[in-house]
Amino acid sequence: FFFLMIRRPPRSTLFPYTTLFRSGLGQMNYAGIGLYSMNRCSLNIFTYALKWHIPRYESLLFGLFGSLSYSVNEKVNLNTFASYSLIFSSSFRTINYGGFVTYDMHPNWGMDIGVKRCCDFRLRNGQTVPIIAPYFRYKGNKLSVDVGSGLIQLFK
Repeated sequence: FFFLMIRRPPRSTLFPYTTLFRSGLGQMNYAGIGLYSMNRCSLNIFTYALKWHIPRYESLLFGLFGSLSYSVNEKVNLNTFASYSLIFSSSFRTINYGGFVTYDMHPNWGMDIGVKRCCDFRLRNGQTVPIIAPYFRYKGNKLSVDVGSGLIQLFK
């Protein structure tokens, strides 16, 4: 069971959207509302709710996300972010925050490099991991994979 949603944010301010995903394993409902600004300095604030139902289990996740980006020039952006997630059916809560630099090597290719802190309240621990995310832009959407956490696990 795998779910991936890629969405390009609109250039306007406040917008809501919902997504419904169904498979043979269950169903997932997603709704969010956010505030975006697309200037040299951009502030993104987003709140979301996710409800999933699989046989014998149903849960609801609520989250908040915020980021601040500054465009140094047409190739380099400085970014900070923070997020909070809570699953209502358990004591699972997380906070993630960090910063990274985006470098566009080519109009369609680039790399995000930085660091993030992941805190899990249930396990009462936190981990600082690198952000190493090569990306590809396709029709305005940024497709990336963060391999930084995987590299930490590989070298342990």
